[in-house]
Amino acid sequence: MEYIEQPDGSPEDQRLFERIQGQFPVKYTDLYSHISGEAVSSDISAYGLGMISGTELQSSADLEIWVNVPDQGQPLYARGRVVWCRPEGVKSYRMGIRLENAELMRFSRVMRLH
Repeated sequence: MEYIEQPDGSPEDQRLFERIQGQFPVKYTDLYSHISGEAVSSDISAYGLGMISGTELQSSADLEIWVNVPDQGQPLYARGRVVWCRPEGVKSYRMGIRLENAELMRFSRVMRLH
């Protein structure tokens, strides 16, 4: 992620695609440990996914991910890598996932809901 410092000292987010806020059920599987779990999305874009889970995932873990978007279609499937994971509350972890290959069709399904 690239940030540019502004005159007031705050960083400016340089994402190419807007992140859409939305809470959707997420299922994931760690490709190496084969551990599966559930989470809830916090935001999604063509390149990334924010999610909250009761399971801590290691940075750089490679995942298969299914996001259940309530548009009557099949769950969105993606592969991604955990970029960061930090505790949030009791037994809860917020994490950022970088998705492989920008999927504009995937992103457009989420945008239609907002």
